[in-house]
Formats: sequence, structure tokens, C-alpha cells
Amino acid sequence: MNLLKRLVVGLLGALLVLALLLGVYQYTATITVLDPAWVEERLSEAGVYELIVDEVVDAMDDQFEGQDGGWQTDAFAEVLEEVDLEGWLQKQVEAALDEVFPYMKSEQEGIEVSIDLRTFKDSLKENLEE
Repeated sequence: MNLLKRLVVGLLGALLVLALLLGVYQYTATITVLDPAWVEERLSEAGVYELIVDEVVDAMDDQFEGQDGGWQTDAFAEVLEEVDLEGWLQKQVEAALDEVFPYMKSEQEGIEVSIDLRTFKDSLKENLEE
């Protein structure tokens, strides 16, 4: 009988530890990866938006490779800086995250993410004409 008590106590102890670990894991996930503000801050700290802008400029540079288009790439980079592609991109990502996270937390049925390019296109057009 003594062995059975030890076995039951050991099993219950293991279940308690498992439940505590799962609770800590869920809490940690809730205050980190399931928090849009936390993710937005990490994206900004990691320089993701700057990296995307650099990739766009590099892709433009590849388009003009072999042509005398270096000045065009420089001009394009300046225009992207003037229209604040990085800031616009950050706002769009944050808006998308605000739509995705309630779905991830089962607070809404579906996801509807839309990115309005009109303001960016108008700003880009305005700066290209100058």
C-alpha cells in the first residue's frame, strides 16, 4: 500500500509541475508573441522596415544593372526617403497585426487585412514629378 501511495503522489506531483509549466508558457506567450505591441516593438528594434526599404532599392539597382542607371537608383532611393516608405510600411504592418492578433486569440472569426496603396502612390507620384 505504501508503494501505491508514493506512486500516486509522484504522479500527482508530475501533473502539478506540468500544469504549472503550461500555465507559465501560456502567460509568457500572452505577454509576448500574442501581444501586437510587443511584436511591433521587436520588428522595429530588429530594423525590419529599414531592411525592406534596402531590399527595394537593391531590387531597383538590379533592374538597371548593366545600364547607366546608377543615378536612377540613387534618385529612386531619395524619393523613397522623401515619401517615408519606412514609416508608411510600419503603419501598414501595425494595422495588419491589429487585424491578425484577435483572430490568433480566437476573439474573431476571420482575418481581413487590406493595405491601402492610394496614399503611398499619390505621395510617390507627387515626389517623382518634382
